Parts: sequence; structure tokens; C-alpha cells
Amino acid sequence: MVGGSRAPNTQTPGKRRYRPPIEDHLSRSAPDLGRPRRRRAPTGDDAAAIQQLYSAGTLTVEAIAERFGTTKAGVYAVLDPATTGGRPNSPRKVKSDGIRRSLRPGEIDQLRRMQAVAAGVRATMPADHPDRRTSREYADLLAGYLAAGLTMEYLAGLVGVSRAALIRRLGRYGHRPMSPSVTDRTIAPLQEP
Repeated sequence: MVGGSRAPNTQTPGKRRYRPPIEDHLSRSAPDLGRPRRRRAPTGDDAAAIQQLYSAGTLTVEAIAERFGTTKAGVYAVLDPATTGGRPNSPRKVKSDGIRRSLRPGEIDQLRRMQAVAAGVRATMPADHPDRRTSREYADLLAGYLAAGLTMEYLAGLVGVSRAALIRRLGRYGHRPMSPSVTDRTIAPLQEP
């Protein structure tokens, strides 16, 4: 090659460059990255001691778990809810109060039709427009279902809108306070004629 920028081969044939040996990644001890270790479940004797320490309130749940070689979940698993009050922040079982928790198919269809009409209501529509009246009835119906025990998430999922959209709609018609981030300029409450 004439005029090339390649350096001439200075290495003699048959000889290879020295490369240091690659350390085996298994031979080195891996640093502790805080990964959870498998821990044993508390036994009968340990369970009684855990119950006693937790009831005394002298140690935290983490300290009890460390002392007995288990996890916090293992400590909570052996606690008696009747004497300790159960695990903090655990979901409580709600007794049935006879309130409906779902809607019938006809009611769902009605909500969906009303939502489609209400979505088209604009501030420029006349106050006596039938769609505006439907929008008001839709908000009243939603407020009634919420008062009956249905959740905002359930209703939003049925009609295909976000929970925030339902909150704004209920606020617009006075069924709940408007969010402080929503100003009068962005969404003004609709005035009835």
C-alpha cells in the first residue's frame, strides 16, 4: 500500500501480545447490594417470643425480624390480630352494609349515553339547550351513585373517562368543591337560567 497511514507491523510472526489473565467473576466476593436473603419462617417457640416482644413495644418490627432471622412479613404473619390490632396500614375488611357496589347493564348504558352527550356541551351553548340539561342530569346521577357507595374509579371505568374528568364534572355542577388548581377562567361553574 503506497502512501497509506497504516503503521508497519512491528510484531514478529508467531508471537502474541501479553494479556493479563481475566479474573473469574465467581472467584471474587460480590458486594452486598442490599438484596433480600431467603429467611426462614418463625417456628412455634419463636412465634410466642415475637408476639411477646411486639406486645411489649420495646423493639421495632425490623429489630424483631433481624433478631429471629426472618422478614417483617414473617413477624406480622405470626402476630395475633386480636391482641396486637393487626398489621398497621393493612386493608380492613368492610362488612356488607347492603349498599350496591355495581350497576345493572341498563344503568351502565344510560350513563354512557349521557356521558357522550355531556362531553359535547360547550360554554357557547344556550342555557336552555337540551344537551345542557342532559349534562346536568348526568352529573346529578353520578353524584347519586357516589352517595350510594359506588366509587369514582368504578364509575369512571364504566363511562370511559378519567377520574379527574368526573371530579371536574361534579365540581362544575356544584356536587363537590373544585380543585384549587382549577381557576374560574379555565372551568367556570355553569349557571342555571
